[in-house]
Amino acid sequence: MSQLPNAPLQEVIFEIRWTFIPNSPLGHIVDEGYELASGRLNSLVENEFPFYKRIVPNGVPEQLLPYQVVHQFWAGENQWPVLQLGPGIFTINCTDEKYDWNENFKPLIKKGIDWLLQAYKIDLNIRFASLRYIDAIKVDDYGGIPGGWSEFISTQFNIAYENKFDPRGREKQVQILQTFALENGSDLQLQISDGTKNNETALVWQTSVMKQDTFNREKVIDWAEYAHEITHDLFKEMIKPELYGSFGK
Repeated sequence: MSQLPNAPLQEVIFEIRWTFIPNSPLGHIVDEGYELASGRLNSLVENEFPFYKRIVPNGVPEQLLPYQVVHQFWAGENQWPVLQLGPGIFTINCTDEKYDWNENFKPLIKKGIDWLLQAYKIDLNIRFASLRYIDAIKVDDYGGIPGGWSEFISTQFNIAYENKFDPRGREKQVQILQTFALENGSDLQLQISDGTKNNETALVWQTSVMKQDTFNREKVIDWAEYAHEITHDLFKEMIKPELYGSFGK
């Protein structure tokens, strides 16, 4: 599990994307090797991910669904983690109960990329990578929002915003989105919004690092470690000590 016994983590997603090639007879671009790769991947991962699910109806031309997930490979029926494949896209998704970066998630990134490359049997032109963490807390566990979202966020996070005008009403929803350019060419994206957790009102925040580049296997694994270090440090820096302390209880 994650290192905090009461961690707010809802899901972590590692994703890579690769470019397509033109296919003149079909009149559009295609993910070369994809048709056979999905079957090969199923065989390669079945010992660890034996439960297969197709999330796109049969008969839908998959090559017309660029960068959309089609196939899922689960550790068991609705048991995380899950590998996902579609034309030009591969993701590894995990939840708090199954997540530990050093123990299982980083090793799974390495194995997942190896499985993917074996399934395609061709060099993939990987051009995009991202690592995203989705966290959430139920607001009623932290005093609710009698003073509105602005007050709640400034109380729990090292973030503050204020309207310098009269909005003529009480704030019902919140959406904060910031993107920062990092020194190595990656982008850091922070998103805070209202949402739900177990059908209760929640504050949801997403921390993502992403990069457009040309990646080989070693480079994308090194980048994933870099992205994890960024998100790990930011998690502690973004929130107030009292909130962070509640995750260890």
